[in-house]
Amino acid sequence: MSVAAIVNKAWAEPEFKQQLLDNPLQALKQAFGITMPEGSNLKVVEETTTSHYLVIPPRPENSLPVEGNVRKYTWV
Repeated sequence: MSVAAIVNKAWAEPEFKQQLLDNPLQALKQAFGITMPEGSNLKVVEETTTSHYLVIPPRPENSLPVEGNVRKYTWV
């Protein structure tokens, strides 16, 4: 299951979008059969035309130095 499929469903179905915002773990399980590991926490936020979010994941312990570990992304 891709993130794009989840977003497309949220765009197409306002009720699913609200469920995803209110209780993301339950919404994903019901709609797609996705079960997160016990104790998982998932926060779903809705961007607007003026509010944007950048998620910084935890740095792996045995990672390359920051300069050598930069991925290139294309923002659309």
